[in-house]
Amino acid sequence: MGIVEKESLRKLWRFSGEWVSLGVVVLNPDTLSFNNMMNQLCENGLLAEAEKLYGEMDEKKVKPDEYTYGLLMDTCFKEGKIDEGAAYYKTMAESSLRPNLSLYNRLQDQLVKSGKLHDAKSFFGMMASKLKMDDEAYKFIMRAFKLRKEEREDDPQKLMDEKERLKAEAKARELEAEEAKKRSVVNNIASILPLKREEEKSEDDLG
Repeated sequence: MGIVEKESLRKLWRFSGEWVSLGVVVLNPDTLSFNNMMNQLCENGLLAEAEKLYGEMDEKKVKPDEYTYGLLMDTCFKEGKIDEGAAYYKTMAESSLRPNLSLYNRLQDQLVKSGKLHDAKSFFGMMASKLKMDDEAYKFIMRAFKLRKEEREDDPQKLMDEKERLKAEAKARELEAEEAKKRSVVNNIASILPLKREEEKSEDDLG
């Protein structure tokens, strides 16, 4: 997005904020309204403005949801603000909201990739009883703990590379299984067609 367009978006956010305050256009801004505007800001590199809007939610007595925190967390990570992103996740986890496994995995990926293994361990302890961990999530964090115990601070990237490799292999297996299923369907149809033609021919002969 160009500088002019970004400035227009900033003005739109300010103008919207004034309208909300005055109750002229958006009389009862809800969570979805805030999320939509914050999403536009984050997508266009305006994290600071999105965070200001997030701060207004409490003033308007609007409660953030899992999407709100996930959006801010992911945007912080994209900008290299790992601690800030983790803080949003922590705020969400300590609220009445229930983060899903996908958000947790994205958090742990960033913490491990950044060498913040102590923080990764802390979040695992916080969420172990709140989330139903799958085997992949559990094994990943256990390997990260092993690196920390052995003081192998240079290996987190290798761990991330291994995780990406395993994900790629799993995806390839899924695609192969899907292709095999399609081939099976085609073969079944091909085997049925001659029989169908034979039946039709027999009916014609009888007729």
